[in-house]
Amino acid sequence: MKIILQIAVALTLLFGQKNALAQCGNDQTPPDPQLVDSLSYDPLTGDLIIGWQENPAGDACWYYIFYKNPITGSNDIIDSVPANASGNYIYNITGNNASNQVEAYAIGVKDCCNNQMFTILDYHRSMLLQGTLDKCDTAVNLIWNAYKWFNSGTNVLYQVYVSQNGNPFAYLGSTTDTVFQHKPVGDNTVNVYYIRVVENGGAGPFTASSTIFTITIDLLNPVQFLDLYT
Repeated sequence: MKIILQIAVALTLLFGQKNALAQCGNDQTPPDPQLVDSLSYDPLTGDLIIGWQENPAGDACWYYIFYKNPITGSNDIIDSVPANASGNYIYNITGNNASNQVEAYAIGVKDCCNNQMFTILDYHRSMLLQGTLDKCDTAVNLIWNAYKWFNSGTNVLYQVYVSQNGNPFAYLGSTTDTVFQHKPVGDNTVNVYYIRVVENGGAGPFTASSTIFTITIDLLNPVQFLDLYT
């Protein structure tokens, strides 16, 4: 009975696909270029999280995750996602190297008639956060690459957060630049930083997060002068 049921399901899927293709007729119109909402780094898992919404054409059947190969420059497909009824998509990119380099991802789309849009890709680039400790100035200097980019344009606000000694993240300040100085910093602490970028000058709605930067604060001890006349 189980085998008969499996055969029936397989036949239903087969004929359903054939019927869908038969209804396509001469449809050779590809879907619209697929836009990406954001690309964020998850500090808990190390995954990159890419989000997008339903293709405007309304007939997408499959979405494809593209990776811009930094060595060859090619557009590599790393996975595919079937269309769903909600029209909202979030995909975790595991096994990435975003903690060491800037990475770029985009979404391609194929409709139910096998027309595809793989040529115009909306690549978003991850933010790699780095920093240095200036002991003399008792400051941590942070630097990161500009987020590229929200579909609303380059008018973004970068918000800086820090966690000290395992405490919850606290807001430090914001900037439209890609550098920030945390000053003064306390001695003998472990600071973890990340950057949150907000589109439309901070109005949103879309945001993205950088990789984290961890640093142990060990400031110079005060110079001890010897009194040679005692």
